[in-house]
Amino acid sequence: VVDGDARDGGPGPRKLGGILAERVEDAVVVGIGINTDLDLDELPVGRATSTRLEGVQVRREELLVAILDRLRDRYTTWQLAGGDAVRSGAADAYAERCLMVGRPVRASLPGGEVLEGTAVRIAPDGALVVASDDGAERAVSAGDVLLVR
Repeated sequence: VVDGDARDGGPGPRKLGGILAERVEDAVVVGIGINTDLDLDELPVGRATSTRLEGVQVRREELLVAILDRLRDRYTTWQLAGGDAVRSGAADAYAERCLMVGRPVRASLPGGEVLEGTAVRIAPDGALVVASDDGAERAVSAGDVLLVR
């Protein structure tokens, strides 16, 4: 993601891509998509962007190799820590980079429930903790979370 307003003037951040993970029996299948060469008229939504639109030209092959190298390194560190996100440093690395923390958010949860509040921190299990106006906190581990103004 790129911090800042969406290209349509709405709240950001602007998304360069996405990750989808799905559990299949005792494995996790992960898909990664990154917008590299899209022009403004090709963006699917106002919150989307591309490396080209952000002023960065990348070679897809080099980007793929860099992502796979970094993923391998993170996965190896996680394995050596016994699959513990906290001990491996993965939890802290994610919390440091999360643009949602400290900002107002709206979470569309599975089943249609909508939760609004302020993202206050990342829980050790990776869930986004959202505090409502009355101070009640709730961990969000699945759903579509957007920044709101």
